[in-house]
Amino acid sequence: MFSLLTDADAFPISAFSAHEKEACAVAWSPTTRDHLLSCGWDGRIHLWDAHNLPSSIEPEVLPVQHVGWHAGGPAYAAAWSPTEAHTACSVGSDGELRVWDVRDKARIESGRALPTVCIAAHDGEALAVDFDKYSSGCLVFSGGTDGIVKAFDLRMP
Repeated sequence: MFSLLTDADAFPISAFSAHEKEACAVAWSPTTRDHLLSCGWDGRIHLWDAHNLPSSIEPEVLPVQHVGWHAGGPAYAAAWSPTEAHTACSVGSDGELRVWDVRDKARIESGRALPTVCIAAHDGEALAVDFDKYSSGCLVFSGGTDGIVKAFDLRMP
């Protein structure tokens, strides 16, 4: 994280470190001011407390929890529900749209969380995801390498 109030060449004020490969997306929660998700080419999705930062970048900030993963390749994108503070979704190279309840510690199995909903969304990789921020928070849209943008109503998985 960089401070925009300092010199453009300044060092970051924090470094979030947990991905074993490239971190390719971050998503700030619209309802919980300190929650941040990150997705990586290691297939993992991490939850961070972005406001509980050390006074320097040593030591690095560690995730609050490992939320989940996409098997066999990258987790490309994540999005938070605009209405449900503990609900997020992700998409990845497995073509799946996965919905996560970040409070649900009981779904952790062998150190990996299970999604509350898993949808085979695309033939090929799923690259983009977002919630409809102007409805009830139940509509999720995803885009994939199949060239299609799809809409899903989470009330009818």
